Amino acid sequence: METHRPYYEAFREGLRKQGYVEGGNVELSAFWGDDTIKSLRWLASDVLDSHPDVIVTTCAWTTKAAQRATTTVPIVFAIGEDPVASGLVKDLARPGGNVTGLSQQDVEVTGKRLDLLKQTLPKLSRVGVMYPPEDPGSLRTLEQLKRSAAQLGIEIVPIEAWDKGELIRAFESFQKKRVEALLDLIGITVNFTNRKLVAEMALRNRLPTIFFSREFVEDGGLMSYGPNQQAMFRKAAGHVVKILKGAKPGDLPIEQPTKFEFLVNLKTAKALGVAIPQSVLIRADEVIQ
Repeated sequence: METHRPYYEAFREGLRKQGYVEGGNVELSAFWGDDTIKSLRWLASDVLDSHPDVIVTTCAWTTKAAQRATTTVPIVFAIGEDPVASGLVKDLARPGGNVTGLSQQDVEVTGKRLDLLKQTLPKLSRVGVMYPPEDPGSLRTLEQLKRSAAQLGIEIVPIEAWDKGELIRAFESFQKKRVEALLDLIGITVNFTNRKLVAEMALRNRLPTIFFSREFVEDGGLMSYGPNQQAMFRKAAGHVVKILKGAKPGDLPIEQPTKFEFLVNLKTAKALGVAIPQSVLIRADEVIQ
């Protein structure tokens, strides 16, 4: 799938840097799902039928599907949304079982995203939040977000969304509830494949947005704050190499990001009529004109 191809290429690059070349000493098989979480168990079955030595997953949903399919084949998640709360692993230092990977630290940084929205829009009072239902990590993040919002004098308006149709209905709900900006908690499986649609609908509804990944800003979102996810896929290759050399996934600590990047799209800001304060703009790692 084209929306995920940059991540796939980043993972391949990570392998190459450690001496593993596709078509030479390693074979890669890519499996693409659709934009819903419901088909993932069938996708995991297809993956297992290919008899892999290691399975690399893209998010909590794909990791859970792989976990349900196998307890023996090593699994490396490149992006884990709060992996302990999501039930992916027992402990960050010693994951246990057949799973390891990288944490996105979403619970810790979501409050920072809300603060950046408030600094950009000082009069902000109602923020819409899209989140995937039945996901423990996202629910924990949402509760933390509500606590941060209370300190900033902001009301959080949460709306569930788990496929493309729900994304569209979420924006209809936001309009009816008169939210003034959008903060997104939905994992890669659902809205990353629809990120252009999300950015377009936010612009159409005149909603300033902040996302967890730079790709949304590159596709028209207003702002993003989070780790560089292509870099996380490169690092995931390191976990895979260690496993191929004999390490047990349950003994490999969950790696956490040390750098977070802040992006601003000034073209979108102009279209929304939002004047980004200079105090916010100077903190951006990258500004899209």
